[in-house]
Amino acid sequence: MASLAPSRASAIVSASTSRPVAAPRVTRTPTWDPTRESHATLSTGGGVGSTSRVRSVLARGWNPLSVLAPPDISGDLLASVATLVLKGVLREWDDVSFVVDCSVMDLLGGKVDGVQLSGAKWVSPLNLTCESLRCDVGAVEIDPIALVSKQAVELRTIPVGDCVVRFSATDFGNFLVHPEMRRAAKDAGTEWGFDFDFHGQGVVLKDGAVVFSGTRGGGGGERCVVAMRPVGPRSVEVTRVDGPCGDETTEALERFFGELAIDLLGAEVRYGDMVVDDARVTLSLTMRVLRFPSSLQGLI
Repeated sequence: MASLAPSRASAIVSASTSRPVAAPRVTRTPTWDPTRESHATLSTGGGVGSTSRVRSVLARGWNPLSVLAPPDISGDLLASVATLVLKGVLREWDDVSFVVDCSVMDLLGGKVDGVQLSGAKWVSPLNLTCESLRCDVGAVEIDPIALVSKQAVELRTIPVGDCVVRFSATDFGNFLVHPEMRRAAKDAGTEWGFDFDFHGQGVVLKDGAVVFSGTRGGGGGERCVVAMRPVGPRSVEVTRVDGPCGDETTEALERFFGELAIDLLGAEVRYGDMVVDDARVTLSLTMRVLRFPSSLQGLI
């Protein structure tokens, strides 16, 4: 059980960890690699990956069903609960890792300085997929009683942060036809006349662009193929590749992605920027965490 002395306590728990492992001390800032285990480090300044003095971080498993061990009131507990819940939401995953930055005494009062989530090869129940992701959010207040008694992460405040998600061409196609994307397209149609039904098949990454297709007229029109390229923060350029794609269609798609905001796993994410190469699409997103997911609510 973690000490109740008011020292800083930072913790990381990975879904791939099956038993307690003490993380080594390190003297340099690690380079993040989504294909590897998550970094077990937090700086004394509270930031992830800071060049300030780095302390070792405890990485260990936690069994919420155990009635023999007393509750561990530390960042380790919060990281363990969050990992357990998210594993229950996802259909498949190679890695799910949380790093929690907090002091023991702050957590007793429900205060957390920051949280980092990283993962690899996620598949949601509604087939939203990605190669990897890393999300960082700032200070947040939670309900410490719910954390201990119900093993639930209940937010008292709405933290903000950013997220980087890497998609293959197939992943991006799954993203285009996900129910939340369809809902966003329907809402845009109601608000300002957006008319484009995305196709998930046939996405190609070529010459720094994502090439995809869709139809107008409520999905009953001719197939239109377009190429989308990033041109700056919250801005893309869409050009016709094939089919009846006039300026009205390409300009509408530019506006749609520039204003895109969808709810994924309880987080409102907005398009920030994009990098495209022949292997993957890397999306930079801003986010507000409205609620933490539960394995008993809202599938994605």
